[in-house]
Amino acid sequence: MKTLFRPEFWIDLEKGVAYLAANASVQTAKARHDNVLATVRLISDHPGIGRSRKHLEPDGVRSFRLGKFPKYLVFYRVTDTGLEFFRVKHGMMNLPILFGEKPL
Repeated sequence: MKTLFRPEFWIDLEKGVAYLAANASVQTAKARHDNVLATVRLISDHPGIGRSRKHLEPDGVRSFRLGKFPKYLVFYRVTDTGLEFFRVKHGMMNLPILFGEKPL
């Protein structure tokens, strides 16, 4: 299965790590980094595990919580050729602004 990571995914990951390193601890930052990568592996093994986000664009966007950081979500979708990872964001963010919202 082919895996594609959008640039925003890596930007979100690195910004989160930098923030935690500066405002919490290097250990917490490393734990979040490792947890994101473990979540990506879990999703890769079980692509349907996440929650469908039918109101977001593009079609097929799903989200899955980070185990040790449950307020944060990994956004991805399953495509015909594999997986596409979009973002790592706090679940309380305005998601339609990040992804666009489907018209009703």
